[in-house]
Amino acid sequence: MPNKLLKTLPILLLFWLAAAVSAQTSGRVPGSRIPHPAGTGSGVPAAKHTADAENLPQYTAPAAQTEADSDGQPSFENTDTPAASAPNTASEHGDSDAASSAESLPDSDSDYDSAGADTATGAKKKTAVQNAAKQTAQRSKISRRFDGGVTAIADSAATRSFFAAGEDGFITRYLYGTMSPETWQVSTLPVKQMAVHPKKTMLALYETDGFSVHKISLWDWQEKKQIYSRRFTSSVVSLSWSAQGTYLFIGTASIEGITILDIKGNVKKIYPRPPGIVRLAATGPSEKSIVTYGETGRLVYADIAKRSILAQYDTEDRLENPELIRNYTLINGYKNGNVITVKAASGEVVESYPARSALFAGKITDSLPVWIEKGEAGQTWHLCQGTKKSPAFTLPYPAAITAARHVDAAIVIGTDDGRLYRLTQAADAAIGLRELNPGNASTLCDIDVKDSSVYLFSGTTLYRSSSPSEPPKPVIQNITAERCTVYGNGFLFWSNTKAAPLYYAEEGQSPAAIYRPREPLNSVSVYGDTVAAVQRFSGLVLLDGKTGKQLFTYQAAGLQDAVQVDDTSVLLTKSTGGIIRQPVLLINVKTGETSPLNIEGDLAFSLRANEKMPQNFACFRLKTEDSEQTDLVLIKLNSAQPASSTFTTALSYNDEDLHASLYDDGQAVLTNLGKNHLVYYDKSRRSIKQLPRDYALPRKAVMTDSYIISLNYDGSLSWFSRRNLQPVQHLAPELP
Repeated sequence: MPNKLLKTLPILLLFWLAAAVSAQTSGRVPGSRIPHPAGTGSGVPAAKHTADAENLPQYTAPAAQTEADSDGQPSFENTDTPAASAPNTASEHGDSDAASSAESLPDSDSDYDSAGADTATGAKKKTAVQNAAKQTAQRSKISRRFDGGVTAIADSAATRSFFAAGEDGFITRYLYGTMSPETWQVSTLPVKQMAVHPKKTMLALYETDGFSVHKISLWDWQEKKQIYSRRFTSSVVSLSWSAQGTYLFIGTASIEGITILDIKGNVKKIYPRPPGIVRLAATGPSEKSIVTYGETGRLVYADIAKRSILAQYDTEDRLENPELIRNYTLINGYKNGNVITVKAASGEVVESYPARSALFAGKITDSLPVWIEKGEAGQTWHLCQGTKKSPAFTLPYPAAITAARHVDAAIVIGTDDGRLYRLTQAADAAIGLRELNPGNASTLCDIDVKDSSVYLFSGTTLYRSSSPSEPPKPVIQNITAERCTVYGNGFLFWSNTKAAPLYYAEEGQSPAAIYRPREPLNSVSVYGDTVAAVQRFSGLVLLDGKTGKQLFTYQAAGLQDAVQVDDTSVLLTKSTGGIIRQPVLLINVKTGETSPLNIEGDLAFSLRANEKMPQNFACFRLKTEDSEQTDLVLIKLNSAQPASSTFTTALSYNDEDLHASLYDDGQAVLTNLGKNHLVYYDKSRRSIKQLPRDYALPRKAVMTDSYIISLNYDGSLSWFSRRNLQPVQHLAPELP
């Protein structure tokens, strides 16, 4: 007769939860580091080991009068330069700081009063901001599928909830019982690991590109505020809290093996010598000592206060995904076809359970290991607890299970197609599945502006709209691409993830291929009837937009963007690998001569032309020599003498942000630099304004004379008034 495994879990929970309560009473630093923005070259330096745990990354608006950012996210720094000072660009050919005045969204009447604004007007604006925040909070109460898959599930018994994280940087919290969701995007990077504070709604997160960005951040979920972040040079292999939440344990694949932080992000030194790569770390309820399990099979006990080693034991080495159960007394791990349980106090092997695979799903109060195991037949799974195994079950949609956790009195699993399921058991012991996040995945992938209309691209269909009240209307269909660019009376459609044709179509027409690259395109821009396309590996190609004929090629690695300046010149941004060490250069398409601009940095990207002011451009510049910093740079080009071109640093963000985008309409620059809010930089006033964000981060934004439109990472749209920069409407990612 099949074992009714799930029905035994509540009984085990009650027993061990009582034991845990009795015991308690007695007694984890930017985009891809590099996540290449459309093909970063190999010359970009690797990440350094930097610590910014006590302060968040900061914007720097040179010579700015600033207010604190009310939500605790990166803010603008004050400088000593008077706000009335003019940027010094006339006599220099290097960096020059722009005089700016920063305007953050206020959170009190005094913010307005101190600026001399009318109190009534300030109160009205404050009310509008508060209402927008309430609406955002209400919109966040949704469940959605995780683009790219579920990466982690963490239980929070203290708050009677659990959290799920995904490859897309989103996190959703579900309440026990009702399964009421709340969603917030914390990063543009995948969140690979998550540890919930044992007493509070605080989340420690491991964000990484899987290559060279390794970041631990601590978030206050209630306030939706990042408390601190810390960068690491090595990958994080384990993440956990001490029993009372005093310390955060970060196991790394480094010589040190483990970093211990307090609740403020300060480093706590405990070990007289490194304990090795730490796969598991924990304390007892008193937090007097810490035990670590290393991949070499060594258990190390250390006295936290005395900073000394108490004892060491050898046990099974290279246990995969070790976890603690039975109130910190047993350690489970998977090795060579077996789930192995050892005593945490001595390393003695207690039990070994045969298993085809093991994705552990236990919690600290479980008495026996709980795991998900692959079945013998394809696409089948079993829920296992010790020697008990459920009948095989299948998922409604073919997928691999990537995360699992014992939550309340049930098991919740996540899959690589982004779905979450709660496991239930019928009278005959068969496993049933309830999907928790049936919402649609993202639909929109790009946005552009032509005249006064906004064009929304879903990857297969282009839609047109002119206001938030006008439903998007499909105007071009049957497209296969990810990006769109305005060209003449129509649009270019292209791919930055795969080798795909470059298409052209006007409204009401079918797309026609004009060029067939053999690799993805990093960028596409237009000058008259000439199309500049930067290919991922082979460099620049200029095309006749009408015929697709190649007019000019320039082969170089690490090119990011190309914008044609005039009939003879093209401005390029690149990484600094290769012979030319400057990240911005001008190339003569008649002679092939290249002229670097006198701008320093490791990488320049997102180059845009100012259509209202010839010879004026904007781009981002990344510097990593001393510390990571991403600058918004305004360039005044001297095409006759490129080395005499001048540039101004308009905004700086003291972290790497290779996902940053910008839109320059001549009057202002709109950017998501800073991985949080949209930032509106008024060129004439040299002032800065942060726009309120929604539960999803802004991915790309454009402007018309009347509106600012943000395409967010979940495919939703946020419309703002261009006049007062306040939210007008938020539209869910649903298209006709």
